[in-house]
Amino acid sequence: MEDVKKEESKQTESLPRRKPNQWARLAASVFFLMAVSGFLRFYGAIKQGATWREFGLLKSEYVYLIIAGLLYGLINLFAVGFILSRHRLRVMIAWIVALLGIGLYWIERLFLWSKDQAGINPAFMILLQLVFLLVLFMFHLFERKRQQSESLA
Repeated sequence: MEDVKKEESKQTESLPRRKPNQWARLAASVFFLMAVSGFLRFYGAIKQGATWREFGLLKSEYVYLIIAGLLYGLINLFAVGFILSRHRLRVMIAWIVALLGIGLYWIERLFLWSKDQAGINPAFMILLQLVFLLVLFMFHLFERKRQQSESLA
């Protein structure tokens, strides 16, 4: 019985290990940083709420900041969990969360920011979001390649 187990362990040791998808790790890291950003926004809105109201922030805007920060943190943390769980839908969830986050950012920037703030550095945010989409695209390609190689094996 022990000889069979030793033989099986030798066979499993000789099998090539699955290479980790470094793009998945990078995408998960970016989503994690965005989740931290959302939670810090939530915390900052709560912590500095009295100060912001003194400067004329409406109660509805204050509630929006709290909800938006919490929601942004939670959906990005959800994406991190899916990517790290190696769920078969992890690429699709990553794309949905990324496009949702980018869309919500631009809706907020175009419709809720004051006119003098909305024009500040849009090129940087576009470039940053394009780099993020490139990371997701590479994650998608390597994940598809891994799935194809597993289906052939």
